[in-house]
Amino acid sequence: MQWILRRNTIVATHQKFMETGLTKNKPRSERSRSVRSEENVETVREVFAQSQGKSIRRSAEELNTSVTSIQRILRRDLKLYPYKIQVVQKLKPQDYDCRVEMCETLLHHYERDPSILEHMWFSDDALFHHSGCINQHNTRIWGTYNPVEIREHERDTPKLVVWCAISSAGLIGPFFFRDKDGNSVNINGDNYLRMLQ
Repeated sequence: MQWILRRNTIVATHQKFMETGLTKNKPRSERSRSVRSEENVETVREVFAQSQGKSIRRSAEELNTSVTSIQRILRRDLKLYPYKIQVVQKLKPQDYDCRVEMCETLLHHYERDPSILEHMWFSDDALFHHSGCINQHNTRIWGTYNPVEIREHERDTPKLVVWCAISSAGLIGPFFFRDKDGNSVNINGDNYLRMLQ
């Protein structure tokens, strides 16, 4: 491993040695736990028990303390961790057997002809609702385990439908499904065929 020493580090280390005869830092005194008192820890526990998805910043404002203190209490004292909300498709019991059957079929065809992967495309479409979906980047659920929370969002609101496909040959899309007036439409057999053609 190669170390890169900066001029400031060398000067500070030299000055420390000249003053103390040592190059190590002095042992730090134990910091006060006034903010992380038992009373404050219990208050934060109650706040996040009532609303696991509460923002740390908002909690800090309400409790008149720093964001860093709230984070320390959540992690060190309450042993809570932030879990990101993930939007996934809910699988039904019969879906598991269908997935296994599809994998077995693909393996069978691959064993007969390994070049099949070069002719296989994987595609998907996505709906982007104008009403606004969950901001997955900013939303966290604080807990001792991943809650695997499922959130339903409103259906039949204005949306944009986007389709894309990928294979070993490259990428097709993105393709936006719109009617002749430019309005977003759902995918059906007719417009899907037009898109492929």
